[in-house]
Amino acid sequence: MKLNNFASLDPAITGTGRKGLVGASNLDREVWAEFHADWEKLAVECEMLRRNLDNAALPEDEADELLVPEDYSGETRKIITEQRIKQNFFRRAVLSS
Repeated sequence: MKLNNFASLDPAITGTGRKGLVGASNLDREVWAEFHADWEKLAVECEMLRRNLDNAALPEDEADELLVPEDYSGETRKIITEQRIKQNFFRRAVLSS
């Protein structure tokens, strides 16, 4: 329900005719205004809160280095996965039901 309160404040949602819940408090509006203006700050703060919950908090200066890397070059790795085959008949039967 809290997320639906925030949805009522999001212009991307309200602009499509949806409205979210009408119970957004003044604190909801304040939090939305703060983080909507700075998405990067939101991402960093969420990561710090997650680490605190995991009991793996780092000093703030080290955390900033890990969250905003200076080198943005991508790396690749090989991943082996299993995939079911010959399931098309079953899928069509389920969808038609």
